[in-house]
Amino acid sequence: RLQLDRGLYAELLVEDPAEPGGYDQEAVVVLDDWTLGVGPTPEQLQDRLMRQGGMMDDGMGMGMMAQGRSRELGGAGGMIDYPLYLLNGHPPTDPPTIRARPGQRLRLRVVNAAADTAFRLALGGHRLTVTHTDGFPVAPVTVDALLVGMGERCDALATLGEGAFPLVALAEGKQG
Repeated sequence: RLQLDRGLYAELLVEDPAEPGGYDQEAVVVLDDWTLGVGPTPEQLQDRLMRQGGMMDDGMGMGMMAQGRSRELGGAGGMIDYPLYLLNGHPPTDPPTIRARPGQRLRLRVVNAAADTAFRLALGGHRLTVTHTDGFPVAPVTVDALLVGMGERCDALATLGEGAFPLVALAEGKQG
């Protein structure tokens, strides 16, 4: 029941041999909200939400109810402000690095493994062309940022410029 909250998940990539590709390199990006070992246990969070209906602070400074709003999500950005938000298992203080050369077309395979957080993802100085959602090809759409819901998967292409660029994932409607 709380497998996601315990990090019991993994990405599984299935390649379609008929897909044309059109990229030089790919990187899997797994986004997650996290409390295990740094805040209440997943069971404690679940119990509190069941008792309180997700509507009140627990008095322990955790701010159980996410106070932020998201117009795009139709209201709140989830029920819980988590103590950590991770990208490929790394906290913001220890970000992972994706290495590629200028001019390469990078395919980002974004997986939102979070239990209660949608993420807005952007690659600094680049636009992203969405090519797939939940494993299925879509008519390409070019955007400045992706809004990726819980359990959603999204593939996007970017032609890389010169230099180093931040890949940023903002917890939508939350403080992370």
